Amino acid sequence: MPTFRSLFAALTAGSLALLVVGVGIAPVAGRAHAQGAAEKPAEKKAAAPASPPAPNAGPPKPGPEIDHLKFFEGNWRCDGKVPAGPMGPEHGFKSTFKVKRDLDGFWYVAEYEQKKSKENPVPIRARAYFGYDGGTKKYVLSVFDNVGGIVLETSPGWEGERMIASGEGTAMGQRVGFRETFTKKAEKEMAWLGEMKMGKDWMVVGSDTCRR
Repeated sequence: MPTFRSLFAALTAGSLALLVVGVGIAPVAGRAHAQGAAEKPAEKKAAAPASPPAPNAGPPKPGPEIDHLKFFEGNWRCDGKVPAGPMGPEHGFKSTFKVKRDLDGFWYVAEYEQKKSKENPVPIRARAYFGYDGGTKKYVLSVFDNVGGIVLETSPGWEGERMIASGEGTAMGQRVGFRETFTKKAEKEMAWLGEMKMGKDWMVVGSDTCRR
């Protein structure tokens, strides 16, 4: 076993200081030999009490960016149309679109529901959360529907009277690109256009004109 003197010679001054703090050994070799093994190790000093927590500044507040989505808030009644394509022949439908602030004002939640009819035997119902992501500095939109579809999109926000959100999702069991365009027609009227990309081409999957 190495002696205390050999350890002293091998360690630098900085390393020895760490050893002294770690195991409570006095840094003077002669004193350590004089006291011998009978001396009890020094008791560790009690840790200083932690500083008191800072006064509660209150819950965080939503940033001003979320207010740019206030146009969507309310209950909308819509007239929609699906063009001929993989979803079947062209047909119209009626729908509702209800939007309100949620989660302490940080997000909007939307409920979309088409009415069932002879022309529209499989009506779509969907729920969405959308708001502003301060980390990416973009607006974000997550949509889930009653046929297993999911869409995750981002948007730079309003550009004039239009807001375009784009991203990817799953439709009919396949990964697809998705793009939505919202257009302010008037203070209480908007238009929605949904497009899906399968392969290289975008195709329109539906449109709505909504009023509140």
